[in-house]
Amino acid sequence: METIMKKLMVLLAVILVPLACAKSPVETTAIDNIERQDVHLTAKQEAKVQNGNILALDYFKKMYAYNEERLDGKDFVVSPLGLEMLLGLLNTGATGEGADQILSVMGFEHGEEKELNEYLYSLSGQLVQLDALTRIKFANIGFINKAKFELKPSYVEEARYYYDMPVTEEDFSDPDLVHRINGWCNDNTEGMIPVIIGAVNPDGNFYMFDAMYFNGYWTSRFDPGKTEKEKFYPEKGDSFKVKMMKQQAAFPFAQMKDYSVVCLPYGNEAFRMNVILPHEGNRLEDVIASLDNDRWDGAVSRMIFTDLDIWLPRFETENYFLLNEIMLQLGLSGIYKVGNLDNLAKDITAEMIVQSTHIKVSEEGTEAAAVTGNISFSSPGPGHEVPPEEFHANRPFLYLITEYSTGAILFAGIYGGHN
Repeated sequence: METIMKKLMVLLAVILVPLACAKSPVETTAIDNIERQDVHLTAKQEAKVQNGNILALDYFKKMYAYNEERLDGKDFVVSPLGLEMLLGLLNTGATGEGADQILSVMGFEHGEEKELNEYLYSLSGQLVQLDALTRIKFANIGFINKAKFELKPSYVEEARYYYDMPVTEEDFSDPDLVHRINGWCNDNTEGMIPVIIGAVNPDGNFYMFDAMYFNGYWTSRFDPGKTEKEKFYPEKGDSFKVKMMKQQAAFPFAQMKDYSVVCLPYGNEAFRMNVILPHEGNRLEDVIASLDNDRWDGAVSRMIFTDLDIWLPRFETENYFLLNEIMLQLGLSGIYKVGNLDNLAKDITAEMIVQSTHIKVSEEGTEAAAVTGNISFSSPGPGHEVPPEEFHANRPFLYLITEYSTGAILFAGIYGGHN
């Protein structure tokens, strides 16, 4: 009998919302009573965070090249952590070359499938509890064609244990299924990504979804009354005006050779947006090309509290990316070959992997007097007065959303004024 190749469609829906449009900012007094919490991992798991960041920056660079070639330089945002979670879900069902490639990309050794699952289980479980003022949630689900799919019970058990991913048997010819899938996506991204697929293929076999939602209030909020239209200078073409948020306050800041970077924390400062602004005359492309994990760690270590005059555009970006080519570039070809996901189901392969993202950045945030002393950066010290440094993001920049204690990169994006 001829072997029928079963295809696995994996859709990764990632949502990032570092504001809360429909909610009132938390009172300033609330922040005073909430200390920053840290992620606690084993020594071996802490080392894996660095491997994760190497993957994160590699993924970001490849997506930047993809963006330049296919989207004509438009803004984009991706979630490296979302990709790691997806690889974890695939790892649970992977065998042979597929398993080895996933483990290698994530910085694990052959046979360490369980260790990878335990690492992501611990990291994601702690991230959601770090800050009462910053909301993070993860959700995973699988839908199986009950007429065709023979799912391995061991996969069901491990996926639910490590990733809280239920799998339901479905009639893929049911016209209501697409509405239930999109409804799940809408619910788990708080309405930010209401649609992830247009239709369900009746001859399909399995859909896997990994959704992530982030909602953080700025620790030091921008006053909406100070937002003004200012000129933005793209690397190509004429200048145009954008809504520029403004404030003067002390933030962790570093001047590097080709760029400057400021750290803008959320809530109790467990999470922060790091805005990397190339110096005038330097190209964003060159800054991105030179940015690796060691250089990024070096920039973080050089940050000191500095009085800044900050300009940051208010913006919104939505993307939908097919990641098949990126997965191949990352060294993950095995999941597309028969026999490399047999712990999920016999002869199943990956078919289409996508990531859908949506980010909004505005003045909304926690009302706080200033950045507190809980951030473990160097400080200029008492009596050291300097005029405010200008950090005017009026030209293309990149940003990284990170967790403080591990340095884990949750999200990475580009803003060039081209939504």
